[in-house]
Amino acid sequence: MAAYSSTNTLFKVGDGASPTEAFTTIAQISEVKWSGYSRKTLEINVMGAAHPSIMVGGHEPQTVELTLLFDPAEAAHEAMRTKLINGTSGNYQIVLPDSGQYTVQFNAFITKFDVDSLTAEGKEISVTVTLNLTALPTVTL
Repeated sequence: MAAYSSTNTLFKVGDGASPTEAFTTIAQISEVKWSGYSRKTLEINVMGAAHPSIMVGGHEPQTVELTLLFDPAEAAHEAMRTKLINGTSGNYQIVLPDSGQYTVQFNAFITKFDVDSLTAEGKEISVTVTLNLTALPTVTL
């Protein structure tokens, strides 16, 4: 089993075109976190049973969190802030650097654009962006 470095992982935004949407890499992202998959569980108590039964329920909502080195002149950074303000969703991709280009594609709303310290001496300004997925992502191997 091979291990892969996260170096060269890409985060891309779609242009919304139809029928073929083009995706562009967003610059200066230092970290991408994806909540992955989880499901709700239901605990069912039956009278007389020694212990409760567990059933699997629906999927939990997924999130993606980005940390980017903020550049106000970077159009993609400003577009993310604008999507949050306008409440519009967009299509995004996470592309892993493996040979098969493992890609996670999803639609999401940006729900947080959190600017970190603006005054820390000798430190770059970073922004944490939170995206809430509207449905399960499509994974391409």
